[in-house]
Amino acid sequence: RFLTTSGVLTGFALVDDGRGIPPDQIETAMTLGGSRDYGENSLGYFGIGLKASSFSQADTLMLLSRDSARGEAGMRWVADKARRGFECDVIDNEYVHMTLSRSWESLSLLSGTVVLWQQMKTFPVTADPRIVDPFVQNTTDHLVIHLGLVFHRIISAGLRILVDVEETTTGHTGPVVQVTPIDPVGYVRSGAVGYPKTLTATYHGRRLSLQCHIWPGRSHAAEFKLGGKSSTDAHQGFYFYRNDRLLQVGGWNQVFVDDREHQLSRVIINIDDSWARYLRMNPEKSSVATDPEFHDAIGKAQSEGGKTFWEFLEDARETYKKSRQRNRQRPRTVPPGKGFDPA
Repeated sequence: RFLTTSGVLTGFALVDDGRGIPPDQIETAMTLGGSRDYGENSLGYFGIGLKASSFSQADTLMLLSRDSARGEAGMRWVADKARRGFECDVIDNEYVHMTLSRSWESLSLLSGTVVLWQQMKTFPVTADPRIVDPFVQNTTDHLVIHLGLVFHRIISAGLRILVDVEETTTGHTGPVVQVTPIDPVGYVRSGAVGYPKTLTATYHGRRLSLQCHIWPGRSHAAEFKLGGKSSTDAHQGFYFYRNDRLLQVGGWNQVFVDDREHQLSRVIINIDDSWARYLRMNPEKSSVATDPEFHDAIGKAQSEGGKTFWEFLEDARETYKKSRQRNRQRPRTVPPGKGFDPA
């Protein structure tokens, strides 16, 4: 939720109606690199995501939460205090309760969490609607595409993500935009016969599966363009997933080099934390670093029928070339019939 005060953008709130954070775990959640046990299906890993992403956008981070036992707690980081001495504020219980219990439109926080950003770094500092309205619209568009892509599997499984704007002086909210899933291999039919095809590689003595997809040529689908308006060359390559969260959107990790003729090729790779030693995601969870053995393993990957990775790339190239060929024959037309009698 974007927050405005008398037309000026003053904050951003992320609100969820999940299990919430127990009061005795709030301090760990607000600790940079805080150590805790992550479940095997958890999306967290490094313990810095909340803090790093927040301070890239705002100078004040507030975390308020209510767990299923109705326990409530809140803490606040202010960038200046953090720089001077790692001083983190404990929020008054009355304010925590008031914020969690207020109306959040479609959400009822019987349990859940509010992350509040204030003193925003990138928001325009004006109430001029000619500046504020386009900024909110453009930012919302980018946000909806990013979330719809990164979390498309989880959204398809039932997660709802809504984006809106609230004017805090009146409490009124604007239209709600719901994030829809954007599956990078969500085509209606494959671009090539026999695809998608699963190839298997032996990587550090373990089996690694590659789901190889070839898009149909000349597609205008949002799932193909992924928010891009023109060139889709950058969307070819590997799509790494961890616990159904998309970590990397395309790129060949030095195995191959992007070019226009291979823009229809996409490869899905599902990993878990047991691969962390060799396939290392960055703290922003936006890319995966691979080692030299990965290049060799992909080059030797094969399907059950003997199709190799390089043959897959050649099939994708041929599909692209055929899709660019123009048919110079005029389509046949239906000759006129006898028509209807005037009566």
